[in-house]
Amino acid sequence: VGIWPMMIQAILSRSIPRKVLLEMEMLGDRWTADQMQSLGIVNRVVPHDQLNSTVKDITDRLVKKSPIALRLGRDSFYKQQDMDFRAALAYLHSQFTLVTLTEDSKEGIKAFFEKREPEFKGK
Repeated sequence: VGIWPMMIQAILSRSIPRKVLLEMEMLGDRWTADQMQSLGIVNRVVPHDQLNSTVKDITDRLVKKSPIALRLGRDSFYKQQDMDFRAALAYLHSQFTLVTLTEDSKEGIKAFFEKREPEFKGK
């Protein structure tokens, strides 16, 4: 259509092979959900009639996790991706220390040893 998908390129170039991305951008072909999954652009493909139940299953699992651990983990996942290996390890070590200092971390460990579900507070 006479334009180039500049902005999405920054995201996709970190997720899929460069030559595949270039072909996608140059040809502009539509890709199937299965093709997108095989490239790792989407994590899963579900039939339309199972979409709501699949989303519910995933969200039900996520709400049982520590919100602060999820936030710190997600943030560190993205921040370390462009660091060299040694810098990433040092950064992740500091983030691991932060996670272990949270109340949720202590609650998770305690719940594990007491063989019960943790009651996270997001602190």
